[in-house]
Amino acid sequence: MSRLRAITDVLRISALSQSSITPGPDTPWSPLGSGKDTLRTELEKLYWEGVRAELENIIRTLKAWQQPEFSVVACPDEKDDLVHGFDTFIDQVSEKTRDFAIRYAKTPKRGETYERALEQAVRDRRAEYVSAKLKASVRGGIDSLPKLEGWEQRAWALLQASGLLDIEKVMEHRPPVEKLGTDKRPSIPQRTFGSSNPELRPLHCERPDCGKMITGSMFTSHGSQDPRVVCEDCYWQHYYGSDSYTKTYKHCVLQASITAEKSRELCSCNAVPHHDASGKPVSLFRVETEAKHLNNCRLLKLAELVPRAKYNGLLQTVDIKETKAVGIFSQETPAVRNGSVSETTRKKAWIPNLDGSATDAEADTNIPLFLRKFARKNPFGDVHMALRVGPLLIENGVAHTKAGALVTIRDMPVFHERFTLSSPRDRALAVAGSSDRTLWQQKRKAALPKRYKAVMKQVVGAPFTGLLRHEKEVEIVRDLLAASKLPFEEKDAILDSVLEGLGQQLKELMQGRLDVYLDSIASRLADPQTPLTWSATKNNCQAFCASLVDLNLFEPLSRAGGPGSSSYVQPKVRHKFDVPPGITDEYVQRFHFGVGQDAADILDTCHEYWHDWGAFAGGPPYPRYQTLFPWDCTEAFGRYPTRCGGSSSSSSSSSKGEGGGVGGCNLAKHVWAFPFDSFSFVSHHLTRDRYLYPPPPPPPSSSTSTSDPVKKQWTMTMMMETRLQLLRASTALARGAAAMSRTPAFHAATAWLHNSSSHLLLQPYLAVARAAKTGGIHRAQPFSHYFEAGRGGRYFLAEWALLWGGSREEQVRRYEALREERMRMVDVDVDEKWGGDAGGGGCAVVNCGSNCGSCSGSAAACVGGCASGDGGGGSACGGGGGDSGGGGSGSGGGGGGCGGGGGCGGGS
Repeated sequence: MSRLRAITDVLRISALSQSSITPGPDTPWSPLGSGKDTLRTELEKLYWEGVRAELENIIRTLKAWQQPEFSVVACPDEKDDLVHGFDTFIDQVSEKTRDFAIRYAKTPKRGETYERALEQAVRDRRAEYVSAKLKASVRGGIDSLPKLEGWEQRAWALLQASGLLDIEKVMEHRPPVEKLGTDKRPSIPQRTFGSSNPELRPLHCERPDCGKMITGSMFTSHGSQDPRVVCEDCYWQHYYGSDSYTKTYKHCVLQASITAEKSRELCSCNAVPHHDASGKPVSLFRVETEAKHLNNCRLLKLAELVPRAKYNGLLQTVDIKETKAVGIFSQETPAVRNGSVSETTRKKAWIPNLDGSATDAEADTNIPLFLRKFARKNPFGDVHMALRVGPLLIENGVAHTKAGALVTIRDMPVFHERFTLSSPRDRALAVAGSSDRTLWQQKRKAALPKRYKAVMKQVVGAPFTGLLRHEKEVEIVRDLLAASKLPFEEKDAILDSVLEGLGQQLKELMQGRLDVYLDSIASRLADPQTPLTWSATKNNCQAFCASLVDLNLFEPLSRAGGPGSSSYVQPKVRHKFDVPPGITDEYVQRFHFGVGQDAADILDTCHEYWHDWGAFAGGPPYPRYQTLFPWDCTEAFGRYPTRCGGSSSSSSSSSKGEGGGVGGCNLAKHVWAFPFDSFSFVSHHLTRDRYLYPPPPPPPSSSTSTSDPVKKQWTMTMMMETRLQLLRASTALARGAAAMSRTPAFHAATAWLHNSSSHLLLQPYLAVARAAKTGGIHRAQPFSHYFEAGRGGRYFLAEWALLWGGSREEQVRRYEALREERMRMVDVDVDEKWGGDAGGGGCAVVNCGSNCGSCSGSAAACVGGCASGDGGGGSACGGGGGDSGGGGSGSGGGGGGCGGGGGCGGGS
């Protein structure tokens, strides 16, 4: 098998010898001269053209929101100023806590001398004191940051969320390259009921010219003339924006398919009544825990039918014949099936035999062997990425762009809707891939909005975070609000004048920082040593993006693997003080095994946990925050007492509802559980129209007809409500990061992250710590890591999906019981690898920068830059820190934005 894959790799390299991966219009280009002489000037001109469009977009958003039908719309979280939940992140990036983690890992569990134990205890208490003092300083810094209210705060948040000095990697969707037909991409398709009962088969797109298996989200039509169900590719190509289609996440079909009548047909158990006391037929699905079903009851067999169908569907996507999987799905004991054992026993009691057809395993034993068979040597060779710098989008691999780099103005954020702007955005630049770096320009016609798989924040810029001159930013905010009240639709001259004035104000605020950005980017693009021409193996898109970011300026951090590395490494999380991977880390890791290409984007993939694997009736159990940030922010191992969706008390959060406020779960706490992912998710959401969200489920008491297409579409009011919540989340993240940037003690505590001589970086096992910036909490959310590695019997379906009661409340109750068990655990089970009993799941850990080379790449990971502390690189406005000039990073000089020369604002 290894010999066959070696031949396949050669074929892949030969097939991708062309200089582009993305189609582009073949329109004329006009030369502008040598890139060395003209690129820097033209980049700045294009940048300010983009800023003009960003400002117009914000003005039109504010104008729409102030219309009578929207002016009363509010978000409950807008008035919640409590920012908490960042304690774990501070511990992960602080030197004293890393020292403590090293000692903790080396400390013997028994047989230690009294003197040694006493010495360790003193050092640990000292580390605990320093950590508590540091967190208190950051909280004080948050309280000291300026605050605005009402419409001024909304305008401020719109400016901050626009990211005028942010840097991001954006991963665009691309269909599989036709020339890579031998490259298998295993995926679990959506299932639907067949003609026989019960039988589950893959759901196919119903467009006659497509017909492929649907492996991600889908769109359902309510019109009689259109195909009933289409895949996401066909929707984007043929129906984008159509009100007749609504989106549906990949989901478990049993709830909708097993009607009351079918449930009685499937059950022939004499001890289970099929009618109530009045003689009325009852539904037997979902199965009540007290029901006395026989072991061979076909209703109970659904628990085996779904995993078997998913497994067979997985085989079909890679053209392997379906199997009856004898012995694979029958290894659960009755005790496990009935829920009478702990999760620890459950996870060890049943391991699906996913490796039955594998013959060539990779080293990562935490990945199912079946998937390791499809491990790719060049996982990002055919993945298209671009680098966003403020309003500019820089990419390579686009056809008809002089075999070099293309620079355009990005699609504007969707704060309300996609407005038709008067500001021109059609000019594009191309830097030729030849050694002379000739610069060209053209006019490009507007195309469909870009479809992103993931957005990965690299740098959070300083503007409108609280780090720059507050009085100047407030002046801009008030002028924006005044402009939104003008009748500019009737007279373009009014809008032109307003935008010109606002542009000048922004130049006064951030020109010095912008110079640092553009000087660096332009020098890289104009340097003949920087390869621009796309190559699947030598200069793919993610390697190109990484090559444009100067580590000395934006992230003075030494990473194994170097810029653009696609190597795969599996650091292990051995105890509760190690750093587990974040959401984006795991999503990108899937590309190493061919899983990510045909799957949904990262937002929809996270929702599949709740809708498909978890089979929750009505979606996530705590939709207030999980609709936009679909994770459970509860921490394992007692690290933080607050439960997602509730309070910090020991009682079930479902009994208390979705709380907030002091001591409870609020939006800030929810997003700070995964700060890098949250920053990235905010940006990703802002690329989406309302059509790309499924309608919310009707309340249980609602009599609304589900067949009514009008009721199933998102309204503009709903869109505004979610956008206000996104802005509030962005504000909570920015305030926390800005406070860290302004805290000298935080600079000192995190200096080790960008000090190559630090003894901490010499510790071999701290490959995990390199992911500290992009990691997250130890999740109490059960089985929440994507690659559970078959370490539990519920790799394909949650245990509460079928057998735990007949209501959503029963599902949530069982889910919370498992979550509570994770919270009470003392530490990761020392007898298990990470991903065993207590690690929060079973995914192999991936160092986002040095392993996959794409998520944070060689640029700074977002919040990580806040941890970079002292700055570095060139001065933005002549050195200095604080609000007035270039440093923004306390004791450092150069380019510190939201935290110095590192990721969360490095160089801004």
